[in-house]
Amino acid sequence: MNDAIQNLRVLLVGGYPPPYGGVTVHIQRLQHYLNRAGANCLVLNQFRSEGQPSGNIINLSGGRLAQYFKMRALLTRTDAQIIHFHFSKLGNFLIGGRHLIKAAGKAICVATCHSGQLAVEFAHRHKFYRLAAIDLIRAFDHLIAVNPQQVEFYTKVIGIEAIRVSLIPTFILPESSQIELPQAMLNKVTALRKCCRWILMVSGYLLPYYGFDLFLEAVANLERLYHAKFGLIFIFYTKADENYRQLLLAKIEKHGCSLVYENIKPNDFLGLLQQSDLFVRPTLADSFGVSVAEALYLGTPVVASDVCARQEGAVLFRSGDVQDLVAKIRAVIENYANIKATLTEINLPNNAEQLLALYYELIKQGEK
Repeated sequence: MNDAIQNLRVLLVGGYPPPYGGVTVHIQRLQHYLNRAGANCLVLNQFRSEGQPSGNIINLSGGRLAQYFKMRALLTRTDAQIIHFHFSKLGNFLIGGRHLIKAAGKAICVATCHSGQLAVEFAHRHKFYRLAAIDLIRAFDHLIAVNPQQVEFYTKVIGIEAIRVSLIPTFILPESSQIELPQAMLNKVTALRKCCRWILMVSGYLLPYYGFDLFLEAVANLERLYHAKFGLIFIFYTKADENYRQLLLAKIEKHGCSLVYENIKPNDFLGLLQQSDLFVRPTLADSFGVSVAEALYLGTPVVASDVCARQEGAVLFRSGDVQDLVAKIRAVIENYANIKATLTEINLPNNAEQLLALYYELIKQGEK
């Protein structure tokens, strides 16, 4: 297999940092892993941001239409054996995606939809959208499902044969668990800890379904119960509802004892996770929650909503139930040492390794 890996040519299509987020960091880590393993992996980057690397990153410029035609031209010329498309939802890909797959020629086309709302979005759209979505999804040679719910959606709703669907969560191990937090950030966390016994961290897009309001309500209840202030760290990424942003930031300011960061680098995110006592994932919808796995990997306990399959070790609460969230956070902090000790026994799978093995198998089987 080593010789096959040395000759493996992969093209990842999606976003590359900056900006930082679940999809872009996944692609960045996957590319690094594949190239370290000996494969030749390029990224076709759909984002137009300053500071992106060149070389094995092909940056697309121009508006959406210009990007589409450039992408199509590149796909017709690529010598990649595997073309792996990444997206958070079907969106604009629904219109021209079929033609992009066709342009790929003999390359094996794989797709990962990182959103946990794919099935919900599909169910609530009109008939023509659903027909177009079915046609597009069926056009891929293989689909990566990020949780069991997506497996069921692809096989039972879309009608994809089970052999063409693989369940591989999107968490890819960081290159190192030795994280050095910038001194300025570390100083702020240290100051926060001086006035707060517990530090809770939460992250996500600045959108209502990430459950930040639920989280703040739970914290208010906890502070009344313990007669103490909780320190909070908020990490926000990319997408935002501006009206919601203003309302939420006002609530955070009223709470005080909070740190707020936006679009920070992955290592800084991991450093803040290491400094936190507890990571909370209160989302009302989710695909897997890469940040849940990252926290557990670093030894930080997690309380997360039960909206999807979570990494082993996370403590789950009933989605949308603030009292259950309060109860689960209390259970963790009142049994903290024992829960933290159990995290050392969790064996996180190397999902990049699974993807590499899948690529090799797809080529060997000649699915296309």
